[in-house]
Amino acid sequence: MFTLARHGVPIIPTLNKERLLNSIFRGEAGADGKKATPRIHPVKKFKSIRDAQIYFISSLLGIGAERASSILEHYRTPAKALDNIDSWPDEIDGIGLKTAEKARKILRSAFECEKAS
Repeated sequence: MFTLARHGVPIIPTLNKERLLNSIFRGEAGADGKKATPRIHPVKKFKSIRDAQIYFISSLLGIGAERASSILEHYRTPAKALDNIDSWPDEIDGIGLKTAEKARKILRSAFECEKAS
């Protein structure tokens, strides 16, 4: 597994740091029999602003890279896309009321802070 990582292949995509770190620190021996020390990059690096914009919009529930591209082609910027989320079902092919509602719920719901134990 770490042989792939040494060659630049991302192998453990996850948003949950705890599970990722548990998996990594259990460790696996590389081809040479030595345990590899993985490099952790908590922030995704993008080759272009376009890639970052697609990643940002596609992070909404029900919106993948293809739909994000369609949204951005129509509205031109992520800010305009989010400002016009109510119009997505009428203006963007492949986005229905349910998908728009899921995205709206994420964007417009108040953040709930975790209670200290």
